[in-house]
Amino acid sequence: MDTTLLTRDTSTGRQQQQQQQQSLPILSSNNPAVYRTSANWLSQHGLFAKKLTLFQVLAPNAYSPCEDYIPILGKTVTSQVHERAMVQVDWHDGTTKNVHVDLSGLYEYQKRLKNLVELYEQRMEWLCSSSRKIFGSIVENNIILLVDCSLANRDYIIHIQHSLRLLLEQQLFGRKFFNIIAFGTNHKDGLLRFKPTMVQPTIENLQHAWQWVLTLNCGGTRNLLNVLRAIYENEEERKHHLYPEGIYLLTSGIPDQSLDVCCAYVEECNVGKSIYLHTILFNIDDYYLSEHGIQSNISMNVNGRWANATKTAEFMRALAKHSGGRFLWFRETGIIESDDIKLLQNEIDKACQFSEQAANLVEIVKSKRRIRETINLNQKLLPIEQTEKSSGPLVVRQTLLSAARQNIFNLNNNTDEQHWRPTSTNNNKNLIPEWPDDKIHQDITHSRRKRQSTLKQESFYLDSQNNTKFSVIKNDSLNTSTTKNKSIRKYSPGNLVLIPTNDENETSQTWLRKYSLIRLKLDLHKMVSGPECRHDTITVPNIKLTSSARYCSVFPSINIKGSIRHLQLRPRELDDYRQRCESVLRRYFKRMQWLLNGSRLIFSPIVHKHILILVDTSGSMESNIDYLKKELATLVWEQLFTYQIQFNFIQFNDNYQIWRDNLVLPTEDNCHEAIAWISTLKANGNTCSERVLKFAFDFHHTKQPIDGIYYISDGKPDHSTSYLLEQVRLMNTIHTNTTDTKRISINTISFCCQDIDANNFLKNLSHDNNGRYHRSTNNSRDIHLFIHRLQQDKTYDLELDDSLLPELDSDDIKRLLKEIVKARLYLKQAITFRSLYNQQQDSTKEITNKGQQQQQQHQQQDDSILIGPARVPMSEALFNRKSTSLYT
Repeated sequence: MDTTLLTRDTSTGRQQQQQQQQSLPILSSNNPAVYRTSANWLSQHGLFAKKLTLFQVLAPNAYSPCEDYIPILGKTVTSQVHERAMVQVDWHDGTTKNVHVDLSGLYEYQKRLKNLVELYEQRMEWLCSSSRKIFGSIVENNIILLVDCSLANRDYIIHIQHSLRLLLEQQLFGRKFFNIIAFGTNHKDGLLRFKPTMVQPTIENLQHAWQWVLTLNCGGTRNLLNVLRAIYENEEERKHHLYPEGIYLLTSGIPDQSLDVCCAYVEECNVGKSIYLHTILFNIDDYYLSEHGIQSNISMNVNGRWANATKTAEFMRALAKHSGGRFLWFRETGIIESDDIKLLQNEIDKACQFSEQAANLVEIVKSKRRIRETINLNQKLLPIEQTEKSSGPLVVRQTLLSAARQNIFNLNNNTDEQHWRPTSTNNNKNLIPEWPDDKIHQDITHSRRKRQSTLKQESFYLDSQNNTKFSVIKNDSLNTSTTKNKSIRKYSPGNLVLIPTNDENETSQTWLRKYSLIRLKLDLHKMVSGPECRHDTITVPNIKLTSSARYCSVFPSINIKGSIRHLQLRPRELDDYRQRCESVLRRYFKRMQWLLNGSRLIFSPIVHKHILILVDTSGSMESNIDYLKKELATLVWEQLFTYQIQFNFIQFNDNYQIWRDNLVLPTEDNCHEAIAWISTLKANGNTCSERVLKFAFDFHHTKQPIDGIYYISDGKPDHSTSYLLEQVRLMNTIHTNTTDTKRISINTISFCCQDIDANNFLKNLSHDNNGRYHRSTNNSRDIHLFIHRLQQDKTYDLELDDSLLPELDSDDIKRLLKEIVKARLYLKQAITFRSLYNQQQDSTKEITNKGQQQQQQHQQQDDSILIGPARVPMSEALFNRKSTSLYT
């Protein structure tokens, strides 16, 4: 790493001196005016500022519904004009407005929303690039950088130095004053300042700051209150009238002081001032360690306080909120959470919601127009009775009594319909109602629509002998069973189930019951295997040959599980299926990364709420006991504490030893005590698997019920494996004299075991007792590279095999990997099916072009024949004969 930074200079002598020196990185001079917070930037470019909210667009054509009291009716009446000319919209203030919908205006509105969303995405990409993805955008003029140099960051000092280098090169140029303070060092007060006070970011000061950053070392704890006191109570800066405007805290863990103490001090110091404290948290979890092959040797008791990544993020988020600052949480792979990006994402969600609401308004207007056109069409198609009455003389208006006598309401021979009865004479209702032809007209129109719709469905399968209009309508109206049993297309994208973005702590089997391809209605083979896709052939007796159906040439033919099917999914549906299936596949990959992250890579997900953890501490575990203790500590905080699982530990070798008498709640004190007990484990002796499993079942029956047993071991027991399997099967049997309704789930974890027989024993032990088998590994680099290769393979040609994951054998991962293989197969087939339509279109174009060419050739021949006498030379004798006849 170079120890110098070089900036641009306008002097000619300086340029000559630079040419003589070796090439060094150049300090960029970005314009400080572009660095604005997202809240400030959205005040100018947001939806509300651009007047692009849906309510702002609809406001000029929105009217409140009119209500007036009618004295004659004695009640308040609301206008009904909106039913034909307007659309009712729920306004943002809770009222309802009648809106005139301008279709062309909404189309332009959606185009403007699309352009604005693209602008937001560009800013999000800008915020996720270079030093802005680490520190965010530096917007203040007088800033102080606080760098966490505690002992926990000893392995990451190079990353911290590189981050500061990017910041010095890109964002500090053009600021007024800056300073850098490192806390958690080995100095007397735990602080190391670049300068006693803030200095201007000149070329020399930036160069000295970079050289000072290279000398940083890590040691000590995170005493955040001490460094904040040094900033807020700096008398030297007050003498020179220097006041910081922004503090940027770069840390990786929770400080020594509690949240209440830090927030109270920051609020007190900000009274009458505007010093923003921006917190930046860089995540160094087990996923990061395993991915980069870093083995941390830091003791668990080095720091004064401990918290997992989620608790640390809550601490830093609250600290930034109390001072009006911003919070940024990132890791090596990218940004996890950012206040600036969250505001932009919320604005994009609003734009998508407004666009969807605008599309719904357009659909409502179109549906009203279709209904109005249908009504006008039905009014033109009057029934025979009504046309005769309208064409003849004036007909006297009948009463309900006379209509009942003539049985007008029983035209459809419906015996279930109740006949009209005359009203009571005591009732003052009018006995002359409206003419009852409206009901007749509705019934006739309904029957006509039913016949027309059935005719459209069955017209493709007409009988060749009686192919007349009358016979077709008669058969469809009488034979209703064939229309009811007719198969329906299986592609319905509107009813698809969505997978939540957050991973649920459950087994892959349970998770796939809800979100498998079949459950999500994305089974491609099922879509193209219906009876309507069947390839029909018939033997013609006259010529004794097999002939296909007439529609076989219309649809492409495909081979599904050895049978020929016709592809009736349209190209648009195949494109939509591919898009949805790719989205589901990306979600599967995210679930796979979740399974390979943290303690789940070693122990699999802990899904039960009351568990016993049996830890093998026999002599064969001596080489891996330290690694096991470290991973068990991670398991306690990451899964047991996070998901509030009641637990207890039992370590066994020659004998067994239980940690507590009963299951304990996963409080912070109990977790600390459990980790302290884990740190005392030592490996020696044999493996008494039968005794410890018998004690676990006795614990369940006599002391406290449990849901699952997690058995962690690296080898076989001392006695016969078949004998132990039979004994466990007997112990885990549901007895009739007990209240137990299900067996205890035994989940086995093969910890750094290479013995095939031992792994087979652990696998059989879990599968015989409704459990899961998991084989841990300490080398996840190849696994993550394999998953990355799958994600980058967009042609889906990469063949998957279990040999690609030789060091990982897990029931959860295998089930999910099987579903991923199926999704990739369906996607590859969907791409192939889509290409069939392209080939069919190309062949159709070729046939059309050939037909046009042949037609042009025939046309030319016809033209030559028409004008033949003028082109074809006549014989000389014929010419002489005709010429002589003209003159004689």
